[in-house]
Amino acid sequence: MAKFIPCLCFFVTRALTLPRYICPLTRFLMVDPVIAEDERTYERAAIEAHLATRATSPLDPSLAVRPDRLIANRAVKTAIERLVETAQVSGGSFAVHFQLL
Repeated sequence: MAKFIPCLCFFVTRALTLPRYICPLTRFLMVDPVIAEDERTYERAAIEAHLATRATSPLDPSLAVRPDRLIANRAVKTAIERLVETAQVSGGSFAVHFQLL
C-alpha cells in the first residue's frame, strides 16, 4: 500500500544554492531535515516512512539505519528558513504530496 506524505513545494529562484537542501527521497525542499546514520540528510517524514518498511539506507542498502537514531539537522533547517525569509524561494503549500513506492 502506497503512503502519501505532505511536503512543501517551493518555486526556486536560486537553483545553484539549493541541491543540498532538497531531500533525496521527495525531491522537495526539506521542512524538517534530519541526519540519518548513513550521514545523509532527509526530510523526517520521508525517511521515517522508508524506515517503517526497511532498516537500511535508501541510498545505500548496505548501511543499516535506525529510526531512533535520526538527528535534527538544525544547520540545514536554519539555512532553508533564511532562503525562505529572503525570498530566494517562494510559495509553499501542503497540497503537494509524494508517493512512496
